[in-house]
Amino acid sequence: MKRLFLFFNLLIIPGVSFSAQEEIILEHAEHAEYLKITGEEIITLWGEVKLNSGKMCLKADWVQLNLTKNDLLARGNVNLIDEQGNRIASKEIQYNLGTSQGKMSEVTIFAKPYYCKGKEALFKPGSITLMNASLSTCDLPKPHYCLTTPKIILYPNKRIVSKNILLRVGKIPLFYLPSLSMSLKERKTKVIIKPGKSEEKGNSLGITYEYPFTPRSVGSLHLNCLGKQGFGQGIEHKYKKDSDSQGTSYLYYINERKKRNDVKDTKRWEVEAKHLHRFEDITGVLNLQLLSDNNVTRDYLREERCRAGTWESKNYFALTKTYPNQTLRLLWERINLWDNVGQDFKKGTTLLPDLNLQTKSILKNNIYSNLNIEVANQFCAAATGTHYLKAEIGGNLLSKAILVSERIVFSPKIGLSGIFKEKEKATGELNTSLNLRNRMGRYLEINLNHNLRKGFTTDEYYGIKANALTSNIYLWMNRKMRGEITTGIDLRQQKHKTLNINHERLLPLVGELNLSLSNNLTTSLKTTYNCKDSEIEEVEAYFDLKRAQWQYGGSGLYRRASTGEKDIGDVSNYVAFSISPKTHLRVSAYYDVQNHNIKESSLTIDQDLHCWNSKLSIRHGQDTEICISLNIK
Repeated sequence: MKRLFLFFNLLIIPGVSFSAQEEIILEHAEHAEYLKITGEEIITLWGEVKLNSGKMCLKADWVQLNLTKNDLLARGNVNLIDEQGNRIASKEIQYNLGTSQGKMSEVTIFAKPYYCKGKEALFKPGSITLMNASLSTCDLPKPHYCLTTPKIILYPNKRIVSKNILLRVGKIPLFYLPSLSMSLKERKTKVIIKPGKSEEKGNSLGITYEYPFTPRSVGSLHLNCLGKQGFGQGIEHKYKKDSDSQGTSYLYYINERKKRNDVKDTKRWEVEAKHLHRFEDITGVLNLQLLSDNNVTRDYLREERCRAGTWESKNYFALTKTYPNQTLRLLWERINLWDNVGQDFKKGTTLLPDLNLQTKSILKNNIYSNLNIEVANQFCAAATGTHYLKAEIGGNLLSKAILVSERIVFSPKIGLSGIFKEKEKATGELNTSLNLRNRMGRYLEINLNHNLRKGFTTDEYYGIKANALTSNIYLWMNRKMRGEITTGIDLRQQKHKTLNINHERLLPLVGELNLSLSNNLTTSLKTTYNCKDSEIEEVEAYFDLKRAQWQYGGSGLYRRASTGEKDIGDVSNYVAFSISPKTHLRVSAYYDVQNHNIKESSLTIDQDLHCWNSKLSIRHGQDTEICISLNIK
């Protein structure tokens, strides 16, 4: 039998392949039989059979190959494994090697990271269809969760597509999805559960479910249950056809239980849609946004999208044309503003499009020029609601780096900026900068810089806005120690004629030291010293210590306040360590030295739950917030 085993290890069956294009190599079989019946050549193998085509490996207890019809029949512990580690397990497989079609019974497919099960599977070139199927990332016989569906279509190493899906946790059905498409290359399925408590909202529970919608789009559902305000729901959709066509849309609505003093109506909503499209060297962007009031974006779900200051709703269409050294942009914009009283809309529409031109030019002898010119029709938010024409210009007229020697570089720069408003006095400034950089050896570099800024006309404040000579000294003691010292001299008149204030002649001395004491410990210290008052104005320190199972770090800040005010100081620390290989803990705190209290603290626990990653975050500050995140692996 040993000789027969060695013979089968070298056996090559010509012309037969899993893909009908490659040869199948028999690597192992305990027994083999060759028959020729009614003109058909049949090979039967049994006993830990293993066939390999290079791209696919077949293992089974019993295999029969019909060389005439190119049919393959395998039974008993059937396993198909590809190069990426994807695996198909079944009781029986019937497969035609010529047409790449076949079927399997009692199938389990592992397509990283998903486990798909079905009563039957049908093979076609490029796809596998599972009937009466389920899908999960849990590999247990009874998975913690699964998606059940009448049919799943799997495109190997590409996507999984299905319709009429029911999500079950254990045996409990949770919700229904009409369709689902998940990438086998990049997954974005995520469930975030966020309970919390605040004086404004009361006890709250937010649930966000993010899921792939189609091969080129993802969606997310938002549900908010707020004790004092009511029940809110939202949906978000992002799509990307290709790098030249993409967009997003968002809708959120809530009918609050009680009317607020700062909001006119209890029905609050936000609608937004944005699309970007490129036509060769022209890019178009369309943004549409409607808000019920000026605080709805701040209050619900989308805090990161809010802008500081006045809340605005913007609707615009922009076209951008790109040239080798210039960029031209046309913008039509409609801005909706609110009055401070009554929270009503005050609508302003630009009468003329905004025109923006950016130029980047290389002149002779490597002299650079970079300018930005914008002509806009601005809307005045005052009660008059008038419009005025405004033009702005800014950038570097000339910029050049001159190599004096191998270690000395001289860089002059001339900048210009100005604002021209209709029926108003033009203002602007001219900015000149001279920089000399000298690398003195391996461990020392000195930078000298002179900066002068002067207005076009002397207004009510001052003509010369800056006139200073500064120096930077960089020190590299070794690979683990680096330092920097910065100071300067203000060359303006010590006593300003218009404002009647004194300028400090010597600018503060700033020193910074960075140390890497070991591979696990890094620290830095930055100090600002006021030479005139002979006092330390600011001290900032940082350190970070890492070990195999834990990590500890912190930072501190002290800033001397102005006369009559308290000094500012705060200290923050964190500690993180691994309780077990699957459980990680992080605790952080922010201490306000000025008021002698802990301003904010947080606790985060990460846990590996077999087929899920869970994260518990508890943050205590002005409000207490608890966030639970569950992510499918």
